[in-house]
Order: sequence, then C-alpha cells, then structure tokens
Amino acid sequence: MKKNNKYVFIIDDFFVSANRLFNSLGQNAQILIVGFSRNGKGALLEMDKNPPDMVILDLQLPDMDGLDLIRKIKERYISTTIIVLNDTTADDSRGECEKLGVDGFFDKTTEFDKAIEKVNLLINEKSK
Repeated sequence: MKKNNKYVFIIDDFFVSANRLFNSLGQNAQILIVGFSRNGKGALLEMDKNPPDMVILDLQLPDMDGLDLIRKIKERYISTTIIVLNDTTADDSRGECEKLGVDGFFDKTTEFDKAIEKVNLLINEKSK
C-alpha cells in the first residue's frame, strides 16, 4: 500500500448512485475505497474500525438525518473530508451543510461530474 493512498467511505442507500461512485473513483489510483454503507448507523460502526480520509454521503438515509450524521462524523473524525452528493440541492440543506463545514455539496443528477472533479482535486491536494 502506498503512503499517499486515501481511504474513501461512501454512504448512500441508492445502490445505483453508489455503484456510479465506485466506478468513477476507481479511476483514481490514489483512492482506495474502503467502505460502503446504505445507512448512517452502519457507516459509523464501519468507520470506527477504519477511519476514512474522505466520506461521500447522501443526506437522505433510511435510519438517520444526514445532517446529524455529518455532525457525528465531524465529532469523531475531525480531519475527515466530507462531500455531500444529494438528490436535490433545492432545499436549505446546502447552507446547513456549509455551516457544519462540509467540503463540497453537489446534486447527484446535475453535478455528479463536478463532485468527482472536487473529490479528485481534494485527494490530490492531500497527497502532496
């Protein structure tokens, strides 16, 4: 394992989105996708075992509010980068996420490629 490899954890209850993320992120040799969960509680349990460098998450989860999950991630893993890839950016979630200190907020349907560009940019910056 190379020193510069970054561990990414994906949290999304919609498998099609998660699969698209896996495929897109797999093209960056510096990214090791360490985990995936379809819900917040399972994600926190898995991340406790192997804290990630970056988390990419959807706010709409079946078991908990995505904003609450962001708060918990920020408390437990202070240096973890958080990217929100949400179904919609039309609600007030963007502002709340910015207040919580997320590193990016994108709409899955219209900004997916921009989200991947941001992820790659942040991974490359942290690898220097």
